[in-house]
Amino acid sequence: MMRIFIRGFWGDLMDNISDDRKRVRNLTIPGVVLVSISIFLGVGAEAVYPHVETIANMLMDRTEYISSVLKE
Repeated sequence: MMRIFIRGFWGDLMDNISDDRKRVRNLTIPGVVLVSISIFLGVGAEAVYPHVETIANMLMDRTEYISSVLKE
């Protein structure tokens, strides 16, 4: 454990570490998308809630599904 600590702080610099901006940008895009969705759901929950409530009511009421499957 001490060897890792000593090499991490006082060891030689690694030459294979590159400052590749394209790679960093490609890694930040998914994070930005997820944060944007989270902010939208936090701020705009009133716009999404009626749709979610309608879908939940449809899932809880099975009579429409049963009548369409068991047509007589």
